[in-house]
Amino acid sequence: MGKGPEMKKRINLLFGIHCHQPAGNFDFVFEQVYQQAYLPFVEVIARHPQVKITLHYTGGLLEWITDRHPEWFDLVRPMVESNQVELLGGGFYEPILAVIPETDRRSQITLLSDYLMDKFGQRPRGMWLAERVWESSIVPAIVRSGIEYVLVDDFHFICAGLDPTELYGYYLTEEEGYRLGVFPIDAKLRYLTPFQSVEKSLGYLAEIADQTGQRCAIVVDDGEKYGSWPDTYDWVYRQGWLDQFLTALEQNQDWIKTMTFSEVLDTIPPLGRIYLPTASYFEMGQWSLSAPKARALGNIHRELEDKGRLKEIRPFLRGGIWKNFLVKYPESNLMHKKMLYLADKVKQLPESEEKEAAQKLIYKAQTNDAYWHGVFGGLYLPHLRQAIYRYLIMAERCLDAARLREDRQSGIRSASVVKPEFLDLDKDGCEEVMVATPFYTCGVTPHNGGQVYEFSIKPLGVNLLNTLRRHYEHYHENQVEQTTEPPDGNGVQTIHSRETESDQALRNEVYHDWYARTAFIDHFLGKHVDLKEFARGTYPEQGDFVNQTYVIQSSPEPDQIKENSHSWELILRRLGGVWEGDSRIPIEIVKSFT
Repeated sequence: MGKGPEMKKRINLLFGIHCHQPAGNFDFVFEQVYQQAYLPFVEVIARHPQVKITLHYTGGLLEWITDRHPEWFDLVRPMVESNQVELLGGGFYEPILAVIPETDRRSQITLLSDYLMDKFGQRPRGMWLAERVWESSIVPAIVRSGIEYVLVDDFHFICAGLDPTELYGYYLTEEEGYRLGVFPIDAKLRYLTPFQSVEKSLGYLAEIADQTGQRCAIVVDDGEKYGSWPDTYDWVYRQGWLDQFLTALEQNQDWIKTMTFSEVLDTIPPLGRIYLPTASYFEMGQWSLSAPKARALGNIHRELEDKGRLKEIRPFLRGGIWKNFLVKYPESNLMHKKMLYLADKVKQLPESEEKEAAQKLIYKAQTNDAYWHGVFGGLYLPHLRQAIYRYLIMAERCLDAARLREDRQSGIRSASVVKPEFLDLDKDGCEEVMVATPFYTCGVTPHNGGQVYEFSIKPLGVNLLNTLRRHYEHYHENQVEQTTEPPDGNGVQTIHSRETESDQALRNEVYHDWYARTAFIDHFLGKHVDLKEFARGTYPEQGDFVNQTYVIQSSPEPDQIKENSHSWELILRRLGGVWEGDSRIPIEIVKSFT
């Protein structure tokens, strides 16, 4: 199938998939995607032993497969042993490496490498970088974990000043003297496979092939798009796209050579040395911006494309960085900073069963999905946020158990002790108040309306205030942007370019919150406010107490509290006002937390 390029031109194809399910996702989702994508994909590639494939599965997904479908390993293991398949490592629970502690970076990578060694007898030489979020600071931890190469997008290289024609291979980078190979994933191939016809993919490979035989075309993307994305199961398996694609590769071995990344690393020299900017794929850069800026970037992108200038300007059109999500979504930042806070506490524990259990829970809480939002739900999915809090609360319980054991050994009775702490948890320059007992954790923000932002019930593993304000998003006004040409009747649409009638209708029902939907918020409502207006956030707020600063009027400092104290009181005060027409009436509110 397919027509090859003119004589003597050849290309090396590095083809693979990345498969992941977030820790805490519903079990039926794991099972459904396994049956629709994960299992049929390896069943098909097993029928094409001449085609080299690279596979990546995150640790949480592998744990689920181990528990529910151990027979899957019997299918994949022979392909690994025959060198048809190369396995990629990575962070075990798919964290964004740049936003977790250095020691956790190494531990997460090592955990997955050890797991793959145990299951397949092979330690990975390369790794999948979660969401391709690159910062040069992560290089030392990656290399010290035994990894020789990573995969990022071609967009990273383009932002570094390279032309797309310079990306048919790999480069070397370094940080603090630690050297690492970096492979650019071809964006065009990402959108061709599997959405367009096999002929189009082969046609593109023919375009970029040359006489040297050393050029590489690289495509590794979400395994879920091979069966579980809308319409893809029928296209990829029932209509046979994947089988046809692999057959075409076998039939065109005279000019297409499938290789693993390690084979390329061992036999083909690097294209040069490079230092990449902090980046991810282009869409991530747009999503991480504030909604107005994200909308503006989308408009600029379309205008440049319409004028035929996108290729010229694209290297300078980058958007934001992943860490911007921690600014864009305060709820994400609170989870992240609590994770860092507890991670530090856990590291201070002496070696024990509690420390080992708490550390694994911290790793699970570093799963990236619930911390951001793009084309998928992410942060907006309450069960993913709840999973993060559940792991963090369970880690707190491990810390409590370790402390209780030490207290008992010292003859101290501390079963119901109240532990207050003043700290700038969210790193905004203002102190929060955290109150912990063996039964609950309570967080108060004096500078933001004196609100209670967290109330976690430790025995249940639930944060009752796991709420999310309704943020204004750039797509609330715009239709989904077309990121690639639609199929010409022979293919399926990528999820990035889908727009349904229900999407359009829902825009008329979208409302936005101007304050955090937490607890102990002091409202002064205008006249005739009904429940619907209050729920929509369209009511008149006449006071200035909702998100303004309260001062701590009375509270003993933590070091002044008697050891083993079972009670504690926090008193907050604000002298504010309520507007009645053009008049502001001074009002003082004092509230006490006991």
